[in-house]
Amino acid sequence: MMINRKHVTTSGPMFDGRAERALNDFIREFAEGYAEDVNQELQNRFRQNFKTSTGRYESQVRTRRLGKGVSGVTSSSPYGAWLEGASRRNAKSSFKGYRTFGETTAKMERRAGAVANAEFRARYLRRMT
Repeated sequence: MMINRKHVTTSGPMFDGRAERALNDFIREFAEGYAEDVNQELQNRFRQNFKTSTGRYESQVRTRRLGKGVSGVTSSSPYGAWLEGASRRNAKSSFKGYRTFGETTAKMERRAGAVANAEFRARYLRRMT
């Protein structure tokens, strides 16, 4: 009977935790950074759309960490749904809303994959090799 024994040695980022740390850092940092980008885009659209702004509504739109690797932009304003055009009051009014959140979300979601890929390659991939 012939026995063929092989010895496998594992080393490197995949086995010593560096790759996992890099991936976790990317997930957290990208979510937080991209939420800030979304907030900045919203603020730009507010400046374009609001004719006479007091700044009160804009100041209530903030970036928040919502969980591990999840960040978002929220508003504590009671006027948010009306300004967006998502309130029942908009149906009765000639004002149909700015659609700022909806349009910004669609735009930023289209860009997110390419931005995430570029960010990962530029800052995190080298930590995994």
